[in-house]
Amino acid sequence: MDSFTFNISSIACDIMGILFGCMMMLSVYPKGLFGGYQSKAMKRLVFLVTFYCLIEAIEVEFNGVPGEVVHAILMGTCSLEYITLEIIQYTWINLIAEHMGVKIAKIKKALLLFPLVIGVILLVFNLFYPIVFTFENNIYGESVLVLFFYINGIIFAVVALTLFFNVKRKGVQLKYFPVWQYAIPSFVGLILEKVTGYMFIGICNVICVSAVLSGLQDEKTYRDPLTGLFNRFYLDEIKRKLGKKSGQFFSGIMIDLNKFKQINDTYGHAEGDEALVAAAKIIKDGVGKYGEAIRYAGDEFIVLINSWDEKAANECIKRIEEGFEKFNQEKKKPYQLSASMGHTVFEAEKQSISEFLNIIDRQMYEKKRSDDIGVN
Repeated sequence: MDSFTFNISSIACDIMGILFGCMMMLSVYPKGLFGGYQSKAMKRLVFLVTFYCLIEAIEVEFNGVPGEVVHAILMGTCSLEYITLEIIQYTWINLIAEHMGVKIAKIKKALLLFPLVIGVILLVFNLFYPIVFTFENNIYGESVLVLFFYINGIIFAVVALTLFFNVKRKGVQLKYFPVWQYAIPSFVGLILEKVTGYMFIGICNVICVSAVLSGLQDEKTYRDPLTGLFNRFYLDEIKRKLGKKSGQFFSGIMIDLNKFKQINDTYGHAEGDEALVAAAKIIKDGVGKYGEAIRYAGDEFIVLINSWDEKAANECIKRIEEGFEKFNQEKKKPYQLSASMGHTVFEAEKQSISEFLNIIDRQMYEKKRSDDIGVN
């Protein structure tokens, strides 16, 4: 491979990564898109992948150029590349956990930090003894302990995938946060770099973070900010998709909180918001991995269950009712949370999604009347 062609192609990839990273900074930094740790983690990831492309470009530019000063620059930039990748991996794991509402115990956080600390120690030693990488004649080469960083990357990827799928199996809704958005481009970048010799890791990391950022922004659009459930925009998206398909079956439940207006009028809107958040959690826990919960409007919710068996809908209703009973017993609020629910099976070939929603809405109000509960 011609050295000049190699340098130009690799630097071009890094320059694209830097420009793309700067554009993401303009998108993320001025706006609190996600709040809390997620916002900080995304800002950190955007900065880190952009910084990685910058130092990788410097390394490529000076690779093979003679001189002691150049040698020091190469050793420093390459060490920073390895450290930056370790911090990216650690931040990514914590972002996944935070987004899915998983609390990582302090001891587990310490275990996740341990490889980063060991990596830094190895890289410090490498400045004096070439145990990780070398720059003989100022040309990059790898030593035996570079395997530590490769293995560590694989372990972090396995931990991220395990965490993601374990939580998703428990029913956490993550439609717009697929972990493959990060895992696949990173893996492809590593393989391409090893096979072709061109510097693809930097630009692929930028693509990864861009995909995750896009996914989080999409999810924010479809999430209710108060309860964290999907919102009516998400239901509209389902309507749009179902309009293009036939042979679709699932069960639906319309849920309306009983006497919610009285809670607002008597105890204030702040307490009303707390009641809505509590109700949303009860409904989401009742649905679990079997479907999706949507805040439809005000104190109305819709549950879509991945089954056309009426038994599945009845079991879900029972779990939700038990959840309300447990809440009332344990929280000792000055009011009681309960809900009226109506359900039916959706068959795409026999009815539209609007007709389906009208049916479960009508059944819910019939249930409310039969229980002698006034309409809110």
